[in-house]
Amino acid sequence: MYHGMKIISRHILKEFVFIFFLCITALISLYLIIDLFEKIGSLMENHATMSEGLKFFLYKIPSIMYQTVPVAVILATLLSLGIFSKNVEITAMKAGGISIIRIVAPIIISAVIISFISFIINEYIAPPAKKQVNIIKKYRIDKKGEMGLFKQNRIWYRGKNNLYSIRYLDLQNGIMHGITVYEVDNNFNLVSRADVEEARWAEGKWQVRTGIKREFKNGVINTSVLKNGILPINETPDELQITEKLSDEMTFSELRDYIAKLTEDGYDATRYMVDLHGKIAFPFVNIIMAIIGIPFALRSGRHSGIAMGIGLSVIIGFSYWIVHAITVSLGYSGIFPPIISAWSANFMFGIAGVLMFMNVRQ
Repeated sequence: MYHGMKIISRHILKEFVFIFFLCITALISLYLIIDLFEKIGSLMENHATMSEGLKFFLYKIPSIMYQTVPVAVILATLLSLGIFSKNVEITAMKAGGISIIRIVAPIIISAVIISFISFIINEYIAPPAKKQVNIIKKYRIDKKGEMGLFKQNRIWYRGKNNLYSIRYLDLQNGIMHGITVYEVDNNFNLVSRADVEEARWAEGKWQVRTGIKREFKNGVINTSVLKNGILPINETPDELQITEKLSDEMTFSELRDYIAKLTEDGYDATRYMVDLHGKIAFPFVNIIMAIIGIPFALRSGRHSGIAMGIGLSVIIGFSYWIVHAITVSLGYSGIFPPIISAWSANFMFGIAGVLMFMNVRQ
């Protein structure tokens, strides 16, 4: 009996894994093809080389994979179990005394392993790849200048004649916090330094209420107070977008440390806290998708087909993304606590999947 069960488990696992790899390959390819058609005009217009374009799309693959894996899991679950049901293999297994839980165990275990791999990809592979995508897009494809930038505890940005040191960017609301502007001459000698606690984008300019400006000339330092003035930063919020610390460019530990630093300095880190919890919550979606897919596949039985499996996968996946997007937005706005906003969609779909699974005839 044990040897027979082992053979059946291998058979189910082999079928699921095979279909899963077919699905994830098809989804990534489809995503890249659509993205290529969207970007090809910009690539040609800015005379991007084939090498730059190829690197741009290759670096996008880890993020695309991370986002599409849940759909591939539910699609593989529906199709593999649908094939077994159509070939009356599920009925034969149940007639042989094998429970539904034992039948679907290889799929659940596979989903757990996929979730772990998904977390690893998003932790160690996707962040550096995402940084490269943004750099190639801005400086190689869009050709928006050669301004240098690097990120440590502060954000540093080099404009045409100025160096900016920014503590925290909230570009959604057009606000910068803890800004120091260093003006330099052509020989890179320091001309002036302006320290401002907060600047807001309004009427096409970075406006400040108060700050301190120091001018350096012939060894003399002239200090003046900035009141209701204009910060000498020519870049708009859109142009500064690439300097903002993006959650998907940071690992879990980097994002956690960044949140701690922002909180210590008194800034609102709610948005980043939502994203931090999301880095843990999202990989679990793969397990939930498998649990939801199992009862749908078993109920459809021999009447299911490839078209039906694809249709159900799209509907369920799209529904999850809508709910997840809504709850995350509520978390960003502070209506939901970060942990609740990140896990709400998982909780709702997980409960629904378990209840449906419990109602499947054993």
